[in-house]
Amino acid sequence: MTTMISISNTGAEWMALVKMAQFLVECPIDVAIQYTDDERPILLEALERICDHTPDDAQGSSIYSVLFSVAECGLLQKLIAWFDDELLRMAPYLERLNPAGLVEKYEQVSKLKRTFYYATQEKAEKIGRSGDDSKEC
Repeated sequence: MTTMISISNTGAEWMALVKMAQFLVECPIDVAIQYTDDERPILLEALERICDHTPDDAQGSSIYSVLFSVAECGLLQKLIAWFDDELLRMAPYLERLNPAGLVEKYEQVSKLKRTFYYATQEKAEKIGRSGDDSKEC
């Protein structure tokens, strides 16, 4: 049985995560993180699930919950961390173009990082307390 983790975010945060993935696809190969052939379909499935569980106009503060496998959570966390690193790298340039937009991106990335971190930590603690070492996390 696969361990699933429920993660809740606002529609705006979910759409920010999807846009991070779009940015990754559009990046030059030397800047983008590399996913293995095994990881790509897992990441795509997670992104499709986000899009399936949030309406097209999900830019507001409504909360949407999505279930992910532990592997999907790990790959999405990898994407978020990469985007955070890119924001830091490009901050001097982006700050001149749109300071408010940069602050908004930082806030979204921080919220996503915290949400995924706490959700995965909570699941790991529950599995640890149950004494079931056969489940991933």
